[in-house]
Amino acid sequence: MLRYIIKRIVAVIPVVSVVALFVFSLLYFSPGDPAAMLAGDNASAEDIDRIRESIGLNQEFFVQFGHWALNVLQGDFGRSLFSNTPVSALILERMGPTLALAWVTMAIAIPIGIPLGVVAAWRYGTWIDRLVSFMAVAGFSVPVFVFAYCLIYLLSIHLAWFPVQGYVEPSAGLWPFLRHLILPGVTLSLLYVAMIARMTRTTMLETLKQDYIRTARSKGLRESRVVMKHALRNASVPIVTTVGLGVALVITGVVVTESVFAIPGLGRLTVDAILRRDYPVIQGMILVFSLTYMLINLLIDISYTFLDPRIRY
Repeated sequence: MLRYIIKRIVAVIPVVSVVALFVFSLLYFSPGDPAAMLAGDNASAEDIDRIRESIGLNQEFFVQFGHWALNVLQGDFGRSLFSNTPVSALILERMGPTLALAWVTMAIAIPIGIPLGVVAAWRYGTWIDRLVSFMAVAGFSVPVFVFAYCLIYLLSIHLAWFPVQGYVEPSAGLWPFLRHLILPGVTLSLLYVAMIARMTRTTMLETLKQDYIRTARSKGLRESRVVMKHALRNASVPIVTTVGLGVALVITGVVVTESVFAIPGLGRLTVDAILRRDYPVIQGMILVFSLTYMLINLLIDISYTFLDPRIRY
């Protein structure tokens, strides 16, 4: 098992290098001149050249990439072109709301999605299965912002159960903190409930047809024990993969939800940076999202060794 884990960690290193090169190249060759933006509208060509030289934009591509990569390895993503604040400080400041939203979303999606998929597979062909399948298709098909505005109208405006927008820190109290996150969490979880339920149903249907399931039933075991212990346990690898990818997608894909509910997280920071063409912040955000995705995939691969003993060897 240790050899497998080491191999998976080593395999991540070249991927990280390629991603870093891609992120830097994407903005290096994009239109626009950061030096001209810093200099302002009334700056002369000499002023722009002087700023370009001071921040190293007149150097060769690989020289700039080398300096940027060394700084990133030290946790320095540069400074915002507009606020002159370190990008790492901006990311740390905005990370809390995004992680809180991701936690609430998955805390809703996992306990609902997995049981729905299990019941749909167990009652294959019945109205329960058709209802779960319909809900899964609807969750995939309807855009997140449509769910958001419908829930805002029903639960915030009509019933006044939750605030329409905003975010409060946990220091303000547990209930005020959760009260501002439940509505966006429910909105975002609808997609992941559909994704998890659909994968669980598909995997469980395949597992319930296996010979060892028929053997377990022929021994007189209770149906609940057959489904939960034998079927669900052996179908856990694809389900864990889907849940892990869901966590990564929640963290990296909260742009729309944070914009609708005015949550000051990483999604809002990314949108603001793109609108301002704040290149260091955009580079830092893309790299952080990419690393988060790869880290979660690595943790998923490592979890396989505990779920399936065959992977350990």
